[in-house]
Amino acid sequence: MLTEGLELPVEPGRIYAGQTGATKWPSGNTGKATLRSRIGSQHVRGRIRGSTFRLTLASSLHRSLGLVPLGPRRLGDDSERLLTEWIMSHLDLAVHPYADPDPLADLEHQVLLRLDPPLNLDGMPRTPVRLRLAERRAVLAAGVPQSESEPTTCANSGS
Repeated sequence: MLTEGLELPVEPGRIYAGQTGATKWPSGNTGKATLRSRIGSQHVRGRIRGSTFRLTLASSLHRSLGLVPLGPRRLGDDSERLLTEWIMSHLDLAVHPYADPDPLADLEHQVLLRLDPPLNLDGMPRTPVRLRLAERRAVLAAGVPQSESEPTTCANSGS
């Protein structure tokens, strides 16, 4: 469904990786979210407004799931419920706790570069999938129904 939604191949397997709780520099503060709260209440059962992961999935699946934007970074309750149901039935989760928050942000960056999950955008190499996803996320973040937006710039790409 991700391949269909993005009109570019998204291989089965690990599609996204992230962390929570890293030390923020230069303040030295750490976030309050736990893996349980971040994943459970924001990514799985949250709203696209509070989760870039949900925004990413909604941007990829809006046509196939019939998601309806209500405004900038907002979906209707039925659309959020459909997205949650899709996540619960199509995705698996792996958690790898890491005790020291100080190097966690750098460790995340190193892991992302090595694993190269296609739905991670920040700090990652530009690929046709990431470029298309960035375009679609920008449209959904602006609250424009994707059927009314301009065609994507790489829609006819042979990649």
